[in-house]
Amino acid sequence: CAFLDDENRAEIPAGDPRYIANRKVWERSVIISGGVVMNAVTAYVVMAASFFALGVPTHTFHPGLRVGQVMAGMPAKLAGIQPLDTILAVDGKPLAADHSLQSLLKDHPEQPVTLSIRRGGRDQAVTVTPNAQGRIGVEVGPEPVMRPIRSGTEPFTLAGKTMVSSTRMLLQALGM
Repeated sequence: CAFLDDENRAEIPAGDPRYIANRKVWERSVIISGGVVMNAVTAYVVMAASFFALGVPTHTFHPGLRVGQVMAGMPAKLAGIQPLDTILAVDGKPLAADHSLQSLLKDHPEQPVTLSIRRGGRDQAVTVTPNAQGRIGVEVGPEPVMRPIRSGTEPFTLAGKTMVSSTRMLLQALGM
């Protein structure tokens, strides 16, 4: 997207409304803010749709840690761990949402450990050998328990609250 003015700065004919430089300041503001507004509207719609489709996250978590990403060439990839697997335990020690997988693996650099994972509703054991830093190359996080929506308006209300909260956090981060 580019304005006609962007390419022909030296040749802007006076009074031609196709060029943004010939528009009033308030018209330029509306045109330029349109993209920002549509980004916010799109984010709101996607968020509300996800609440409709997936439910509402609660403050409780499923057991274990959900794998989000597996890095190529790292021990987890070589052991066959896949995104959306849930790591339930390391050498029999259960993982919870507040546990760090790294803290359990760092004591076993370059030594095989057995991970209990859940894939597609089935539990299985996978042996993986962390690298010298005690890492296996996965991005993990807790998986919240989702509850069904309570009303047809709840997803829209929650999406609005989440947008306001996210905007506040972004502004605070920029302020710091």
